[in-house]
Amino acid sequence: SISRLVHLERLEVRSRSLEFLKEARKAEEMPPKHLLSLRLCGRLGNLPGWMDRLKDLAKVKLIQTQLKQVDVEVMGKLRNLTLLALWEESFAEKTLCFGEGTFPKLKLLYIEGMENIESIQIKDGALAVLEKLEVKKCVNLDDSKDGLSLVLVLQNLNELVLTSCGDKPKLEKEKN
Repeated sequence: SISRLVHLERLEVRSRSLEFLKEARKAEEMPPKHLLSLRLCGRLGNLPGWMDRLKDLAKVKLIQTQLKQVDVEVMGKLRNLTLLALWEESFAEKTLCFGEGTFPKLKLLYIEGMENIESIQIKDGALAVLEKLEVKKCVNLDDSKDGLSLVLVLQNLNELVLTSCGDKPKLEKEKN
């Protein structure tokens, strides 16, 4: 089983459906606990129960996983996570929220191809050390006071990339 690969640092799983990952209940069915990078491509619906046990995880890249806000909260507690990429339908809800005090070491955040997202909310103390935020192809993203404009409170942000997200006049006005 995969858990015996104790030196495995990077795991990528691609399948139309990733539901089988949630069925791992025994220790020998779970990924090695010292995994550093995880990439999941395919329909999942919600994170496997073992995700919060990956304490060394530094990079998570998700594609078409259709996760929910509760899953973002689980990832927000991964204390060593420095990179999070949410691509192409990896999040299923309209509001993506980064709760207070979550993602304490996250430096790079990529959000791309999420046509359903209307709002990205960043609560006080979230993403405290974020250096780069890249948002692409999120055409329905609103520019309200509870939306993307809150990126301006991120003290360490030194690069903000918005591509194919429509006009953001409030963000432009606050930036100047």
